[in-house]
Amino acid sequence: MILETSDLEYIDCNLCGSKSHSLFLPANTDFSQISANALACTSIHHSKHGPIVRCNNCGLIFANPRPSPQKIIEIYSQVEDHVYLAEEEGRVATFKNNLAEISRYKRKGKLLDVGCHVGTFLDIAKDYGYEVYGLEPSKWAAEYCRNKRNIEVQECGLSEANLEDSSFEVITMWDVIEHLTDPYKELRRANSLLRDDGILAITTMNVDSVFAKVLGKHYPWYMLMHLYYFTPDTMEKILGKSGFRILEIKHHIRVVSLRYLFSKIKAYSPAAYRAAHTVAHLLKIHDLKVPLNFGDIMTVIARKI
Repeated sequence: MILETSDLEYIDCNLCGSKSHSLFLPANTDFSQISANALACTSIHHSKHGPIVRCNNCGLIFANPRPSPQKIIEIYSQVEDHVYLAEEEGRVATFKNNLAEISRYKRKGKLLDVGCHVGTFLDIAKDYGYEVYGLEPSKWAAEYCRNKRNIEVQECGLSEANLEDSSFEVITMWDVIEHLTDPYKELRRANSLLRDDGILAITTMNVDSVFAKVLGKHYPWYMLMHLYYFTPDTMEKILGKSGFRILEIKHHIRVVSLRYLFSKIKAYSPAAYRAAHTVAHLLKIHDLKVPLNFGDIMTVIARKI
């Protein structure tokens, strides 16, 4: 898909509304040609991004300019991510850990997963006794969720969803908030959908982490698909403004196969990939699952107040 200049828009800070910002990272590519592949969950387009700025008032970091919300939704609706399905076992292990964290606060009730993709997390939550619903812009992923898992999914975001206020005990956003064109608006909507004392769970990058700072411009999660980059401070500010109180912020542990991990290495160093692939092939450990925690992904649990 080729984007015209008219498809891009300059925005004010989503957290404080300030028009004043400074360049955080200069662009090393642009949005002129962005495909559904670049927006897939398993995209290998790492460290490729347009201009990223930091608000001079509150410190929020975000892509600016970026494609219009209409264009972003249009592209997301076309995403198909079969590699995601191939990594199902690792994702199941990861999501079971996520669910255990949520269960400490809400052990049952209606649960909404925003950006549910193919419904892996919802399938697990359903088995644990939650009444589950999903929102997902990808037509392919939503259909998979409905047809393969028999889970109700609407192909839209929170703001467009046909849902009743105060109808959920839990709302989850796993690796989603950084993709949203208007996080504050979506968080306010999440607040209205939750019942009193409802729980919101989020995972996203912490660009104030040591790992992110050491890698700098080479940090892999600076990507075209990511529109916002949070720190614990800006996360606390936007959640507080949206009517939430943070209960905990902790490092997120992700379980992946060596095969998937090597595919990410390949994008940076084909030589390193070949070496790792050869060793794994000799030892027959491609499918070995390993927990990853570089301290740069945070899990945030918050309560509606």
